[in-house]
Amino acid sequence: MNVAAEHSTAIAGTYRLLARLWLREVDTPFLDSLMQAPLSNAFTAAGGSLPEDASPSTLEELSVDYCRLFLGPARHFPPFQSVWERGQFQGEAVQSMNQYLSIANYETELMPDHLGVQLDVMAEILEALTPDAQNPNAIVDLARCYFGTHLPWTDPLFDSAIEQTTTDFYRSVIEMTRDFLKSEHAVWRASAVNLDTVP
Repeated sequence: MNVAAEHSTAIAGTYRLLARLWLREVDTPFLDSLMQAPLSNAFTAAGGSLPEDASPSTLEELSVDYCRLFLGPARHFPPFQSVWERGQFQGEAVQSMNQYLSIANYETELMPDHLGVQLDVMAEILEALTPDAQNPNAIVDLARCYFGTHLPWTDPLFDSAIEQTTTDFYRSVIEMTRDFLKSEHAVWRASAVNLDTVP
C-alpha cells in the first residue's frame, strides 16, 4: 500500500483533532480556536456542529454533556477499548497498547486504551511517514496493524453515546469520529496482526 506523505500528514491532523475532542472536555482557548477559521471551516466541513458562542454558559453546557457521557459517575459510556470488548478495565487491549506506545515513544498518564489516546497514537504513527522516512513500508505496516488492533471496536460506544448526548456539538463529534474511522477502515483494510510480524 502506497500512502503519500502529504496525505498522511493531513489525515494525522484529523486524528489529532479528534483525539483532543475525546481526551477531555473543551475549554475556552480550545473552543475559541475551534470557532475561528481555518479550524472552524475544517470542523464544519467534516460534519461538526459548533455552538453559537464560547460563553461561560455554553462551556458549562458542553462540560456537563461530556462528563455525563464519558466520565460518570453513573450510566455513562467509558471510551476504553477494554470496557467495550471485555466488560472491564485493563486486559489485553491495555497490554497491546503499551507495546505500541513503546514503539511510538508515546507517553500518557491516561489508560492507554482510551479512544483519545488511540487516535493520538495513530496520528503519531502517520506523522512519521515523511517524504524522507527511511522505511516507509514498515511505517505503513505498523499503521495497518495498529488500526486493525485498536480502532475497529468503537461502534457500540458511538451508538450508545449518541442516543444520550444533549448537545449538537458532542453529537456531531461522535458522528464525525464514527464516519472518519469508517472511511479510514476502507483505507487500511485493517486486520489485527501480531507485533512480532512488524519489521
